This record gives sequence, C-alpha cells and structure tokens, in this order.
Amino acid sequence: MQIVKAITDCRVCDRQNQLAYQLRVGESYVLHDEEAGLGLRDGAIELVEGLDRQLPHYRGQALSHERLLLAFIGRGGDALVVASCLEALLEAYPDISIDISCREEAKAVFSLSPHIANLMAYPPSADAIDRYGYYMCFEGIESISKGHSLSCRTVFTACLHTPPTKKPGTIVVPSAHQDQWQLPEFSGETVGLAMGRRDSLRSYPLTACKELADLLVSAGYRVYLLGGDDPDRDCIRELFPQALHVAHAEDLRGLPPTSAMIDLVGSTPAPADLAAVIAQLDMIITSDSFPMHLSGSLGKPTITVFTVTDSVLASDYPSAISVMSQLACSPCGQAQGPCPLGHRRCIAHDDTSVSPRALLTHIEAVRATSSFV
Repeated sequence: MQIVKAITDCRVCDRQNQLAYQLRVGESYVLHDEEAGLGLRDGAIELVEGLDRQLPHYRGQALSHERLLLAFIGRGGDALVVASCLEALLEAYPDISIDISCREEAKAVFSLSPHIANLMAYPPSADAIDRYGYYMCFEGIESISKGHSLSCRTVFTACLHTPPTKKPGTIVVPSAHQDQWQLPEFSGETVGLAMGRRDSLRSYPLTACKELADLLVSAGYRVYLLGGDDPDRDCIRELFPQALHVAHAEDLRGLPPTSAMIDLVGSTPAPADLAAVIAQLDMIITSDSFPMHLSGSLGKPTITVFTVTDSVLASDYPSAISVMSQLACSPCGQAQGPCPLGHRRCIAHDDTSVSPRALLTHIEAVRATSSFV
C-alpha cells in the first residue's frame, strides 16, 4: 500500500470502462501498489514521503482490541469469499473489528455479512487510516496462486493471514428484500438458471441455456432465469417466448400457479435482491460467476459448469457440484478477454460432459438424493 497525493483530478475506470473511483487534486489517499504505479506513470499522483501514519501490514500477529482496515478492490464473488475469511479471523479474535474500504459493487455484497463493522468508499483518505492498528491487503497474491490449482479461499486466507476455514461466510438477506421478492407458490421443485454474461468466455451459450430450460420444464421443474445484466434482453425474449418476463418484484404477485418459466434477467441487479430470490429456490445451475458464490454461501445445491476456469473454485462451497469440460484446452485460464486459441467463442462448451442433457442428469441425481433444501 502507498500513501499518495493527487496532483490532478483523476477518474479511474474498470475494465468495462465504468467509473471505479475518483481522486481529487491536493488530497491524499491510500492506494494498492499496482494502482499507485499506474497513477505515477500517468502523472496523476505523487508519492507522499515522510508520513508517520503508514500502517503496519497485518501478517498473522495475535490480536486483541485492534481495528483492522482492509482495502478491497475485487468484485462481488471475491467479496463473498473474503467475508468468510474475515469471519474466521473474527471468530479467533472476537474483540477486534474490521472495516472495509471498497467500491460500490463490493459494498453491496459486504453489506450482507453481519460481521463487518463499517464500510467506506475506496480509496480511503490518508487521514482515515489514523484510527487503525493494521491494514490488510492482497499484495503478493500472484506469487501465491501462480502455478497452483487453488481455491479462492485458500489464496485469500494466505494473503490475509486469516485462520483456515471451510465454511462459507454468513449471509443475511435483509427482511425488506425477503418480503419484496416473495416467489409464487409451486407444487414442484424450482431451479434458478444463471449462466453468466454473454461477453464472458465463462458464460454458458444462450442456445444451450434454452435447451436446458426446456428440458427442466419437461421434467416438471419451474425455471427462473437469473442474471444481473440484460445486454441480451431482446435475444432472451426471442429465445424464451414461453417465459413470463418479470421486470419488478411487484410483477410476481398473481402469477399463474402453473407458470413453468419466469424471466428475472436484469430485474435483480442488487445482490440483496438476487440473494432473496436464490434463498427461495431449490437449486441453482450456473457458470463460474457471482451467482455461484452467492448460492454456495447460502448453502443451496449449486451445479456449476466450468470451461475456462478451474473447477477447484467451487470447492469453497460444500453444497456445490462441479461439472468440468473434458476438452484438452479446458481450463485455459482466460477468464477475461478473447480465446487464446483464436476461437470466436469458448469451444469447451461443445463437450458432451457439459451439455444440457448431461446437466439434467446431475440435477436429477441431486433430486434423487433429496438434497434440495
């Protein structure tokens, strides 16, 4: 971590070119080393020398009555795993408190954890760190994970020096969201289908999603189509003409009890809304995505399709089942960006082991063992 001063007003955007945070000229902030390096290269910041406020990095010291600050720059799924690591640390040292400085997307996720003391915007100001005894960070994460097949929790535990834990973090769905997103009654089992963003290689192809949804309906399930973004709204409506499209929670009221497919894509952008829906479903089928982490944290039976990423990522959740493509190129590790072999889409989805019928076999196996909760 570095204490820096902005020498110009600065807007920092993420990979989707959305605003991540702003720096105001003349003010001092605490930035991760990588971000500080980028800012120095662009001439937007300068390092502040001689400040005695630099916090010691927490490296597993025994703690008592300390306040810790975690500067978190990850996204939603990582936030859920980090919450479980921090929960383990708080169980070991119940008289400490942990505050998190993070971006708005992660703040909405961390707010579901009852164990985080305070949430603040990222980056924290240099003045704000005066009241903390230690800071925690993920610097060195690449050296830990490189060349190994490790789950997120294993890597984060090593970086944050938290006690090992196999438990997902505690997730509490706000009562207001529970009341708002009451799903209509159904006599059979309900399955959420959340196969990711269309602009990601990890996403299950839309045509395969349609085939799987049709198979599930034919087998007697009610299918909920889930997703936080709706760039393919028109395509989804064209592919799923039989689905009842629900734009707002109020639209769930009075749906026919025989409704077999309900489209909530784009209707639950807030993590608390999606959590309220998933908590009521019997099972989730997903790609490697935020819904996988959320469903696993809620203890729901979760079947996850892995192609470009390693199936070890689902091992953080006892209720998760991994279905891995068996093609030689899988996993390629290319979670972001184009296919490293030059294909326009991920061909690992063509493997029969991750086909809709193969997934239905896994679903029926879970159903047969009465694992629905």
